[in-house]
Amino acid sequence: MNKLIDAVFQNQGEKLVLDVSKPFLANDPSMVWFISKGSINLSGTKVIGGEAIGKIQDFSTLKSGQAFFGIRRKDYNSLCFLASPQEETVLYR
Repeated sequence: MNKLIDAVFQNQGEKLVLDVSKPFLANDPSMVWFISKGSINLSGTKVIGGEAIGKIQDFSTLKSGQAFFGIRRKDYNSLCFLASPQEETVLYR
């Protein structure tokens, strides 16, 4: 099943190659990210003005073959996911 999903994302998605120095805010609930290679640590954090602010709460670690959606409450200055690669990671969105 994961090979089929991987193929769909490779054919129709945008490839992102990230390393540990490139965390990003997964704050779009209409976006899905598929991990083709590597792993991502998802943490909850408060966002103000598009920047992660304050304490980071570990949520989950996802590995190759798994996917995640962004989250954001209606109030833009609120909780969202900070996605941090734990190694060189290939994502498709």
